[in-house]
Amino acid sequence: MNVYIAAPLFSDGERLFNQALCDAVEKTCTVYLPQRDGPLVQQLVRGGVPAHDASRLAYVSDVNALKSCDILIAILDGRALDEGVCIEMGFAKALGKLIIGMKTDVRIVLPWGNNPLVEGCVDAWARSIEDVLDYVTRGVGSCTQQRQALSETGDQSTNLPL
Repeated sequence: MNVYIAAPLFSDGERLFNQALCDAVEKTCTVYLPQRDGPLVQQLVRGGVPAHDASRLAYVSDVNALKSCDILIAILDGRALDEGVCIEMGFAKALGKLIIGMKTDVRIVLPWGNNPLVEGCVDAWARSIEDVLDYVTRGVGSCTQQRQALSETGDQSTNLPL
């Protein structure tokens, strides 16, 4: 099973959390973690690569990884969601990938909850690394079967239970 972790990666805390999640999931799956496995624009630019070229290299690498993943885990913490994570989610959803939304905090902007487009992309919500592991190891098969049954009946429901 191939997993793509879509997460903010701009602070030490974010990168440490992402790596901890990756380490846990890698015990049972192959994981693409952009901060580790993809080219990082900031590092490329520091190394002399023009910014446009560096951005293109990161884009192509991440899109190829998204195409080959089975599951996308999207880290959706914070009051404002990371725009890169949102684009990765939309791309993965358009490809028919399973999406686990992980939110460990309670901050939201809208009084009714998440943005409907974000909410609609997520197949299951997790509150902890343990929830993600439980879903990945036990719930993927059942969620896949539920999604297939829904698509056969024309039901476009999302947010299947863990």
